[in-house]
Amino acid sequence: MAFFPYQQSVDLLRTLGSHDEFTLYAAVAMRAILPPEEFAQEWLALAKRTTGWGRIQLIERLPDAPDRAVRQWLLREGYNNAVMVEYTAWHCAAHGMLHEALAGEVDAELLKGAAEILRGMISGHPGPGIDEYPFAALACERYLTHILPGTAADLLHYEVAGEIGRLAREEAFADEAERQRLTALCEQIRALPEWPALIEAGLHHDDAMIFHTALQLCRAQGGDPWPAIYHRYRERRESGLWYQLMQTDNPDYIAQVIALAESELDLTAIASGPQKSLGMGPQYQQHSALDFILQDLKRFPGQGWTLIRTGLKSPVTRNRHMALNALEAWPQALLPVEAVAMLAEARSKEPEEEVQQRLTQLLGQLAGNPF
Repeated sequence: MAFFPYQQSVDLLRTLGSHDEFTLYAAVAMRAILPPEEFAQEWLALAKRTTGWGRIQLIERLPDAPDRAVRQWLLREGYNNAVMVEYTAWHCAAHGMLHEALAGEVDAELLKGAAEILRGMISGHPGPGIDEYPFAALACERYLTHILPGTAADLLHYEVAGEIGRLAREEAFADEAERQRLTALCEQIRALPEWPALIEAGLHHDDAMIFHTALQLCRAQGGDPWPAIYHRYRERRESGLWYQLMQTDNPDYIAQVIALAESELDLTAIASGPQKSLGMGPQYQQHSALDFILQDLKRFPGQGWTLIRTGLKSPVTRNRHMALNALEAWPQALLPVEAVAMLAEARSKEPEEEVQQRLTQLLGQLAGNPF
């Protein structure tokens, strides 16, 4: 289509480009058809309509010399995508001139964008890392200076200040004077008195992202967010919380998780018999929930026999592996009377050679001799 520069072609490219599968090709054709100024306008409009891989591919192929509108959009919205911010963070910082944008007055939207972009670059992979951004130390310092007054009451900034503080300990990041200034700013920000209350409020926030940020920060400070996680699950039934519920060393909490799983999950349906299933798709949501529990049960030998037994009969291969991991941690004295017979039956029905070998080995250990 790039060889037929008619308005009809541009209109069609706008439509096709809105779909992630065709965004890259539409942008290449538009660049060939349109003068630079018009292409920049069409590029921005198309980038705003896409959110996934299409947006990432557009940001990797920015117009020549992006104007102020494009730079502002990159820093405030463009960095965000439905895949990973790490893919776009460096491009948005470098081409959006993040260090210059932070030199003057800022608003909450720009500060949030700066935080997300800096965090994405610090994380690095799979996109370019912060060490490839020549103004990284300057941008970090200017960002932290805006946060320090304590007016930006957002847990994201507390988290990013911690990330920058860790980065500032690396000699290769900046010179000694810059690292000292960054460290001092980070320490002052993390010491602001409002954070504990904000973290506590975040543990009860409706927004899942705020909740999970508060969860991470609570643990980093040595707090115990488990009661808040349990309460949130009882209120909302969010399936992703099964993993978080198991992130504790308290056996009493684990007993509550096990009781909750026994009442919430359809264990009979899960234990439909071993197959070679990967457990992909919405029909395996309960199998995934069981997996989150089983993978940590090995730290609590003697607990969760009903769930382990269910896992050994699951069609999902990973469930059976996780159940065996848990069971192998049990002292023989704690095993139920039915355990050996059940394991022998499981071995006779097991379709996966590796799982069958593990069952054979475990049965041999329980019998005191190899099979």
